[in-house]
Amino acid sequence: MSRDADITFTFTREVKVQEFMRVVLDAGWIPDDHGVIRYLVDPDMCDWSTAELDNLAFVVAELERRRVSGSSCAVMLTWGDTAIGGMFMFTADGSLMLTPVINAVTRQGFDNLVDFEWYLQRLLGALAEVGFAGYVITDMP
Repeated sequence: MSRDADITFTFTREVKVQEFMRVVLDAGWIPDDHGVIRYLVDPDMCDWSTAELDNLAFVVAELERRRVSGSSCAVMLTWGDTAIGGMFMFTADGSLMLTPVINAVTRQGFDNLVDFEWYLQRLLGALAEVGFAGYVITDMP
């Protein structure tokens, strides 16, 4: 069964890709999606690009160019060595959406619901450093 599950974060100010990446990487997130950095800057938001792990600065610059142009862009991040993570999308309205699509953590006893608290515990402290204002969670069949 397919679900629409995501967390949309809002901020009190504009958040640059470089700032976001700095705080989440410091918190323990890594841009390793099966040995590559997977990111989305395609205007149609369909064709994902990949880069070697040592090309993070290039990827961040590409994402920031896309964000500054007023378009959405995304990068896949995982938590440490867990292989758990998701798509972090910078949206045109300045919010950030996390869609947990890499080995999503589910709620104990409810395998069809995402355990959003797992993700929030690993993100809120970092996001507070870049003007975190609030979030909205969606988990719908």
